Amino acid sequence: MKTGGIRLFVYSSFVCLFVMFTFYKRYRYEFQKNYIEQKLSLFSEEIFYFSFYDDIVKSSSYIDGINLLIKDDRSEYPNTINAIRRFNIYPEIILGTIWRLLKLDYLFKTPFNFYVCAVLLSQAASVGVLFFFTVYIGKSYIAGVTFLLLFFSCFREKLIMRLTAFPLRENFASVYLWCNLLLIYIIIKEKRQNCIWHYICFLFSTFFFFIAWQFSVFISLTTIVSLFIVDLLGYNIESVFQRLLRVYGCSYIMSICVCLFPRYLIHTYFTHVLISLMITIYLYRTKKNVNKIGDTTKKQCGDYTYSKTELEKAAVGGGGGNGGGGGNGGGVDNCRGKQKEVSKKKNVKKFLSDPNMVKLQNKERSGTETMLSNIYIIKNLGYILKKGITSLLIFICFRLFLLKTEQDDSHVMSLLKVRLKLSEHNFDSMIYSMGHEFRPFSLFMFNMLKQTALYECFIFLSFTICFYIIFYFFKMFIIFRRNNQNYRDKKNKFGNITNGITSESSINLFDASFVFLIIQFLFFIALMCIIARLRVLALPLLCVFCSMVGSPYFLNTVYNCSLSDKPKKGFMQHLLKTTTYVICLSVCIYSSLKYFPSYEYINISSNESTTLEYNLSLIEWMKYNIKPGEPIITDIPTSSFIRATTDYKLILHPQYEDKDLRKRVRDYYLFASCLHFTDAKKYFYEKYKVRYFVSNIYRCMSKNSKNIPNTGITTTNISDIQIDVFTLADKVEANYSKCKNPNTMRFCQRVLYDDKNYQTIYRNGKYNVIYFNPLVIEDNTPYEFFYEQKYNNINYYLPWINRCKKNERNRCVLSILNVSRILLDVLKQKKMSKILYNYIKSNFNINTNVNALFHLAQFYDFDLNDFSTAHIYYKYVLNIITKENMFFINSDTNISIQNESLNNISSLSLPYIHGHIPFVPIADKIHMLTEYIFFLLDSSEHKPNKKKILFLYKQVDILLKRVLYAIEHNGGYYYEVITLDWVMPQSVPQHQSVPQHQPVAQHQPVAQHQPVAQHQPVAQHQSIAVNKKGTNTHTNYNRSKDVCFYDDKNILTIKRKLYTIQFGKYLTKLCEHAVYLYTLKKQNSQYNNIYKNFLKLIKNISHLDTCVIKNYNKFIGRPVNFWDYLAFFYIYP
Repeated sequence: MKTGGIRLFVYSSFVCLFVMFTFYKRYRYEFQKNYIEQKLSLFSEEIFYFSFYDDIVKSSSYIDGINLLIKDDRSEYPNTINAIRRFNIYPEIILGTIWRLLKLDYLFKTPFNFYVCAVLLSQAASVGVLFFFTVYIGKSYIAGVTFLLLFFSCFREKLIMRLTAFPLRENFASVYLWCNLLLIYIIIKEKRQNCIWHYICFLFSTFFFFIAWQFSVFISLTTIVSLFIVDLLGYNIESVFQRLLRVYGCSYIMSICVCLFPRYLIHTYFTHVLISLMITIYLYRTKKNVNKIGDTTKKQCGDYTYSKTELEKAAVGGGGGNGGGGGNGGGVDNCRGKQKEVSKKKNVKKFLSDPNMVKLQNKERSGTETMLSNIYIIKNLGYILKKGITSLLIFICFRLFLLKTEQDDSHVMSLLKVRLKLSEHNFDSMIYSMGHEFRPFSLFMFNMLKQTALYECFIFLSFTICFYIIFYFFKMFIIFRRNNQNYRDKKNKFGNITNGITSESSINLFDASFVFLIIQFLFFIALMCIIARLRVLALPLLCVFCSMVGSPYFLNTVYNCSLSDKPKKGFMQHLLKTTTYVICLSVCIYSSLKYFPSYEYINISSNESTTLEYNLSLIEWMKYNIKPGEPIITDIPTSSFIRATTDYKLILHPQYEDKDLRKRVRDYYLFASCLHFTDAKKYFYEKYKVRYFVSNIYRCMSKNSKNIPNTGITTTNISDIQIDVFTLADKVEANYSKCKNPNTMRFCQRVLYDDKNYQTIYRNGKYNVIYFNPLVIEDNTPYEFFYEQKYNNINYYLPWINRCKKNERNRCVLSILNVSRILLDVLKQKKMSKILYNYIKSNFNINTNVNALFHLAQFYDFDLNDFSTAHIYYKYVLNIITKENMFFINSDTNISIQNESLNNISSLSLPYIHGHIPFVPIADKIHMLTEYIFFLLDSSEHKPNKKKILFLYKQVDILLKRVLYAIEHNGGYYYEVITLDWVMPQSVPQHQSVPQHQPVAQHQPVAQHQPVAQHQPVAQHQSIAVNKKGTNTHTNYNRSKDVCFYDDKNILTIKRKLYTIQFGKYLTKLCEHAVYLYTLKKQNSQYNNIYKNFLKLIKNISHLDTCVIKNYNKFIGRPVNFWDYLAFFYIYP
């Protein structure tokens, strides 16, 4: 199939748009979050890179944003670095520039939405390029469709593409990688020496590849090595190889200049390999006596070498088959693709009658020994080894100059050596091995591939290629064994097989371009096996290869070159063509039916991070209790999201490709060792000027220790070494921090029970904020084992609880409850958890705290199985919520509020509900009531009557009506009325001067100072109520830009934005209630409207839920079908 380039480009563009829309629908719920929650949905290096984009977007001017990057003192405090030089953040700079230049805030609402759309477009473009690549190689659109089906069958759990982690560098760079491979393939195959357009495209594609991803230099290294191997194998690509190396060099120099000469790029292995290959090619450029495969300049026949002019006159096979001269009899000589036909009969006859050609024929008749001796690799083995060893020696010489200094990319080689069993684990290899993505390709991932049609297609492809190779050499053997036939007869019968199996309409599987692609693919497979994250390189290319079994052109070529002695005509030709198309279509259909990861496209509204509330509460507390610009030391993921959401200065960041940063990371892991207790704060203050340590409990636990409670944390077993935080800390080369007994408590655990040198000023379960008291109090107590009887004492928690009461007020109860929950679920300290729960009951008035009451109800229900006590707390929650509903129950539209300001913005149909401090989302209120209903239905002790169940469902229905009205008629807004003794200030200053904190010498943590007025983010994600005494009290976190109205009657009304994503985590529960109501409505017609409202809300949230699809026949009245799935995903919101 001959495909026009323009038509193929147009079809690939349509594929790109279709994939872009599919990606958008898959991740559409990410656009329904508040901006700060959107940022916190990212993790570690993702949010770190995004923070630079955010710096440009939120700056007062574009120049100020760029200056923040050039003089970055928040990423590696106390150092000031140039972030443009240090990190690959040009995608963020470009997108930030476009956002500000085009003023896209009205179109995309939040900068995050625009950023994600750009990522989705980039990855959709990469799929479009791969589709183009597949059709170009296979010369069939069936192969392209097969590729798309194979690709999406692997689009699951970040297997073939880590698109969920939007800001990862590979999401921006992969499109340029595939463009590079496509251009190299075209350049080698079509030999377009006079066409500079391909090289210009390759120049800029490589340039963008280099500046978008720090790992691009390693990938490009494998590409130039693959080209060098093709050259060593004897293919005539030397001139093309030289030009490609020059283009690589130019792109590399351009990227170095644009990135302001980064040390990492300058000292990378790519530079030395590139120069080594250039020198090698220069040294061996005069070796003209070596006959290349497919050489169009000279051909050696016996002792005589024919020139290019003589071969052109002979015109045998259009320049040879194996060498990649296009594989076609005509060949392509110019960029416009005009094919030139030459007369063959007379020229071939004259050429074969030449005496030197007769010598060649006689040698070819000498049998198998001559056939083997004519194989290029065997004939020129010495030359190949000499050329290869020369390049290797030149490379080693370059590396010897840098041998004594630690390089920025040395950690990569350390990891590779460990994976190849060439060295033992060190700190760098172990810290990488802790991450799932940097472990070897696992059996679990292989099993995921095995479930798809990719597995069978790969087996079919491997069998086909092996079949071709076997018959290729078998037919060569037959040719050399037939000594009594004329040479020309043999050519007419078998084709020009001595130079490769070719025909005017077929591709040669041994073309240089195809061999290059195979070698590159093998490199990617090797990298994937070593580092699982690099599967994003191997698996898309594997899909391209496997889709060849869906190409009629490919199968016809294999058949003609392997089994057919002469072309079929008439009926047999049509039969062969029909059979080939049936096979290809069958492969295409099988690829769609074998396996499709449907679960990847359902329940997508419930994919919300479980740690979001912990992160939000930490950020909010820090903004009010720690001075702006204060340095913070914490782990890398926490540092990343703190940098993106606050103005604090951090010590660590995720860009590990820097030798100085790796030393900082080693220092951080001293917290997980037995560091000298008193000297620790001196060390970190003298080196990093830091007084605050944010401890993540998941960075301070281990499974190895018998005395420390089981953590439930996953560890890695590599080379019989169990890698966790503590074993990693033991790898730090610092004798003064070594633990004498690995089972003793570590520094990060011990500080929580000390209130002299180190003060715990904040805890929320996941995070602990530790203040380093400048007053030195000597403590030489040795590290001891964790004794549960000793530390299960409320006195160890009282210093923190007292600060919590003072600084957090209404949120303090929730913080203590969260700590109790972590102690119970993660640390398995059941006794201490129960002590804290009892302390809350005895010392806090939680009669109106809905969240705390519901938390206690579930604690007694699920953890203690004390259903009587749980029932008491459930009833407290019910009474509060139903009491507020009764306030509005008389009329859904008539609300009497004595407030002139409210009357100006209200109408009879606006949805109002009663509010709380702390804030309780309306989705949580519905969840609390429905959970109580299920509790009553499941409980044997508290069987409800039918009237009570109906009453409860009516209370839920009141909330449902307001939610549905807000979604369908009020632009997604509803109003909360707080009828307590609270009023809102007339204005919340956003940029007033910051009160000066007390000097550090006073030895008091900053958390005890007055809140910082500068950081009151009312317009972002929180409502702040202020009592008449002027003391601010933190409410919970809203997802919208809230507008607050107040009056002198102590009534506070808050206009809140309602996002359907709020209900995502409760979607399955809502569906289960709808199923239950479906059975009840037949018994009592009063349930019918309640059932309809449940169902309407579920549809507004998401049709694609497992429970909805399972019960679709009940809800709609017919079974779900294939078209419903398409409608759910592509049409419905």
